[in-house]
Amino acid sequence: MMDQSNLSSLLSTAFFAGFISLAIYMWFIHPYLPMQQQRHAPPAPSPQLQQEQQDKSASSTSKASQVPSHVSDQSAKIASSNGQNLLRDGLVAFVHTRAATDQETLSLHRTDRATVLAKLTLYSKVENENGSIKTTQPVLISPPAKGSIVIVAVPVTDVGCTKLHRVLYLLATYYNLILVLGDADESHANDAAAYKASLVQQLRTAQEHAALSSAILPNHRIILSSTITGRVALVRQVEKAELVLDYDVQVEQQLERFNRKVITYGGLSSCQPKREGVSALGGELLSQ
Repeated sequence: MMDQSNLSSLLSTAFFAGFISLAIYMWFIHPYLPMQQQRHAPPAPSPQLQQEQQDKSASSTSKASQVPSHVSDQSAKIASSNGQNLLRDGLVAFVHTRAATDQETLSLHRTDRATVLAKLTLYSKVENENGSIKTTQPVLISPPAKGSIVIVAVPVTDVGCTKLHRVLYLLATYYNLILVLGDADESHANDAAAYKASLVQQLRTAQEHAALSSAILPNHRIILSSTITGRVALVRQVEKAELVLDYDVQVEQQLERFNRKVITYGGLSSCQPKREGVSALGGELLSQ
């Protein structure tokens, strides 16, 4: 057994060795650690770079919190709080729009909307045979489901028609509507924005209980096109469009090979003579 003197000597030796180790660390190693860490640390950003990073972060946060004006209040709150994606097939999903949540629309326009949808179910194919227009017997089709993407083309000369405004309102409050203003005057190429604004203003003409406001049909879904080729190209780009309404049979013929469902105005009923300010689409879909 270890006697008392040997135990004391061992403890003293251990204490002395610990003291020497602590002294070496404090006097020789510890003073150099901050220098080594600073040497290997990345350089601090300059004040200008820090400010740019803060501005970029603030801008990103601001953009993330912004939602389009045609998004419903409830969906806007959801999107702002947790960043929910409101898009579907490149557009704000119909269920998230103000048009879909307009309870007044659901009650006041039910009859007229039923008339419009009923007219769409009776599709008479229009064919161009040796330069003449021929209409086949009506064929019963199913209209797209509520909230589907529908593309409607109207000539710019029809934008002042009241019946057209109402038809567009009924379609825009049931479908995700894209409106194409065809046969646009190419002489306005240099002032296209002002030209479009003047046409949109005519479409926005106030009507009681049926105003085609930007909350119902936002400006970015109103598109100008001066040619048939342009309208065909637009439809091909919108892959999920369930229905296309156009006033020229050539559009239907060119889109047939892409398996697009296209209805030409003359195929809905007897075609009315085209007169400026009188819309064939409005007259046919709202006629009794």
